[in-house]
Amino acid sequence: MPRPKNKGECKVERVTRKYNIENINDDLIRLRAEESASLRDLEDYMNKKILEAAIESSSLNTTKHDIEHIFNILTEDEPELEELRNVERKLIQNDIDPDEIESSFLTYNTIRNHFHECLGKDTSVNNEPSFENNVRTLTSLYSRTEIVFNDSLKRLHEYDMLQMGEPDIYIEINVECGKCGNVHDAFELLEAGGCECSLSDSEDDVIDNIETTNSQNATQTNIGEM
Repeated sequence: MPRPKNKGECKVERVTRKYNIENINDDLIRLRAEESASLRDLEDYMNKKILEAAIESSSLNTTKHDIEHIFNILTEDEPELEELRNVERKLIQNDIDPDEIESSFLTYNTIRNHFHECLGKDTSVNNEPSFENNVRTLTSLYSRTEIVFNDSLKRLHEYDMLQMGEPDIYIEINVECGKCGNVHDAFELLEAGGCECSLSDSEDDVIDNIETTNSQNATQTNIGEM
């Protein structure tokens, strides 16, 4: 049931009003319903929106990549101290209070309560995982890992703490099949739907079932003609 109208604003409403973030309820409902976004996904989505809105209202010139990098530094459990200080200093120099932004960040519980109490939407889901949602999560984690490695190594190189030419980062995630031992690129494996050894077994099972059905039909036909 939606929250009674006479009750005060929830944190989602207060924050979106503070940072002039429009149409957020439509976005949250769409992401949840059409893209199977988890509450954790929506937490990240909202907090990036908050950071982006704060930066856009300042004099700080950034790209989407810069915002992603700043967000990763601010939300990492154990960020590199010097890198965190540099990000905070850059924000403060452009009249952005990093403490205020972090206090505005939302948790997935806040998102869930907003769905239940303000939007009247049930967030309970079937325990069966969504293939598309999991692929999206893995892709996001892969991209974030690549950004963190790229930024950290280039910074070490910039300060002559890493002796080499300009570093280019290539990250591969491989998966070994426990049945046949073949090693696959993780994303190629997801695109294929599984390992060849198991996929071929599934195809053989389908063929066997078809042949069995045809054989049973033929037997029933012969019996009917006797």
